[in-house]
Amino acid sequence: LNQALDPRAGATRHQSELALQKLLSTIGETLTLEQSNKTLANISLANLFYHADSEEDVGVYAREAIRRLLNPIPYENIATTEYKTYLVQGLSHFSPDVRKLSLQQVEKCLANEQASSLMAKSDIFVMVLTTLSFQSPEVAEKASDILYKVRSHNLMVALTKDGLGEFFSQQSIAILKAIATINETIKFRVYELIIKVAGSSEKGFELAENDMLLDDVIEEVKSDDILIKINAIEMLMEMAASPPGYQFMKKANLLSYLVTLMKNETGSESSVTVCAAVKFFGRLVSVKGVDVSEIEADLGIVEIWKHILQNGSDDTLVVTIATIGLVGSSTNALILFHEKGILEEVCGNFRLSAGHIKVGYLQSISQLLAVHDSSEKSVQVEKITEDIFHNMGGNVFSPADWYSIKASHSNASSYLGSAGPIELLISLSQQPLEEMRVSAFAVLESTATHEWGQRDLTRSKKFLDYILNRTTETTHAGKTWKFSIVRALTVTTNAAANIEPMALRRLTEYVKQGPFYIHREAAVAMESG
Repeated sequence: LNQALDPRAGATRHQSELALQKLLSTIGETLTLEQSNKTLANISLANLFYHADSEEDVGVYAREAIRRLLNPIPYENIATTEYKTYLVQGLSHFSPDVRKLSLQQVEKCLANEQASSLMAKSDIFVMVLTTLSFQSPEVAEKASDILYKVRSHNLMVALTKDGLGEFFSQQSIAILKAIATINETIKFRVYELIIKVAGSSEKGFELAENDMLLDDVIEEVKSDDILIKINAIEMLMEMAASPPGYQFMKKANLLSYLVTLMKNETGSESSVTVCAAVKFFGRLVSVKGVDVSEIEADLGIVEIWKHILQNGSDDTLVVTIATIGLVGSSTNALILFHEKGILEEVCGNFRLSAGHIKVGYLQSISQLLAVHDSSEKSVQVEKITEDIFHNMGGNVFSPADWYSIKASHSNASSYLGSAGPIELLISLSQQPLEEMRVSAFAVLESTATHEWGQRDLTRSKKFLDYILNRTTETTHAGKTWKFSIVRALTVTTNAAANIEPMALRRLTEYVKQGPFYIHREAAVAMESG
C-alpha cells in the first residue's frame, strides 16, 4: 500500500485511490495508540500528505486516513517528534481541508495544562494566529476558537499565564495588527478575538487596554461608515456581557455614546444605526446576571424606548417593539416596565396600530404575557400580566379600577363590550394575514397559561363558541394553534377550580379528540317506493 501511494512509484490516480480505500478498510474507524504507531511505521505520512490536497476522491481518502492515524496520538507527541514537520506543513497549506485537518491536531492541546502551555509557547501558536487571515471563514473561525479556548483544568487560555503572555506578546500584537489591514472581513475577525479574550478576565482586559488593542474597536463604533459602525456594535455585545467589558464600556463612554445613538436627538443617525443600538441594549439586559434595573438607573433606556414608541420610524419601531418583548420576558424586567409605565404605552399603541406594526405588538405582548414566577413576586406578576391583557382592549383601567369592575360584574369581559381584548383577539385571529392570525393565537395561548386567563377566557361564550368550533380553521397551522390554546387551558393543576365544569368537559373532550378531529354524521339511505 505504501509503495502504491509513493509519488515516485508512478502509480495512476485510480491505483492510489484503491490503495487508500484498502488502507481505510484495513485500519478501521477507530485505532488505539499502539495500532496507530504500528501503521505509521509502515505507511509514510509524507505519501499521505502528497495526496491530501487533491479535491478529488483521492484527496478525501488521504485526509481521512491522516485523521484516523493521528487521532490517537496526543498533541505533545505530534508537536515534539518528526510528526511536527507535517503539522507545520499543514498549518501553512493552501488547501482549506488540509489546514482544517492540521488545526484539529492542534486542538488536541486542549486536553491538559502541559499541552496547552507547550502550544502557547511554540511557533505553532503563531501559525494558528496567522490562520485568522485564511480565506476560508470556517478555517479562520476554527483558529480563533482554538486561540481562545485552549484549556488548562477547564480554564480558558485567556485566563492562564502562558496564554495571556503569548497572546499579548509584541510578536502576537504585531501579527494581529498586520493581518487586520488585509481587508474588512479579517479586520473584524481580529477585533472579535481581541474582544473575546479581553472580556474573559480582569487581567485579559487590563492587558488589552494597556496595549491599546481596544482603541481601534472604539474608533470603528464611531465610524461614519454605517456598515462598519453596525458590525462594531454587534461585536461590542460580547464585550459588554462580561463584567470587565461592561465596566470598560462605561469608562470609555461607549454606553453613553450608544444611548445617544438611540436617542438620535439631532436626527442625523440612520434608522439602521438606531436599530443596532436598540438591539445592543436589548441583548445586553437579556444576558443572565445583568441587572436591568442598574442599567436603567445608569442610562434611562426605558424612557428612550418609550420615546421611540411615540415618535420612531417604522424600522426603529419594529425593532424596539421586539426588544421590549425580549427584555420583558423576565420577571424583573416586566416589573420594571410596569413601574416605568411603558406597558401602558405598548397597549395603547397596539390599539392604534395596523399591519406589520400590530403584528409586532402582538408578538411582543405574547412574550410579556408568558411570564410566570414562583417566588414571592408571583402575585405581582399575575396582576401585571392581567393588566396588560385587559388594557389591550378599548378601555384602559388602573389596577384598582379593573379589580373593582371584576368584583361588581360576574362577567367583566361582557361588561367591556365589543372593546374587550377577547373579542379583539378573536377578530384578529380570523384576519387573512397569516402573521396577524398566528400572533393573535400566541397571545391567547400565553393568556391561557394564567389562572386569571383561564377564568376570563372560559367565561366568555364568544370565546368558547369560537375556540371549540372546528370549522373556523381550515389550515394545519390554525388547527394546531387552536388545539394548543385549548390544551393550555386544561393542563394546569388548578384548571378545575378556574373553569366551570361544563366548559371544562367540552375543552377536555376537544383535547382528547386531537387537533385534526372531524365530526362525521351517519347517513341513512331510504329505499324508494
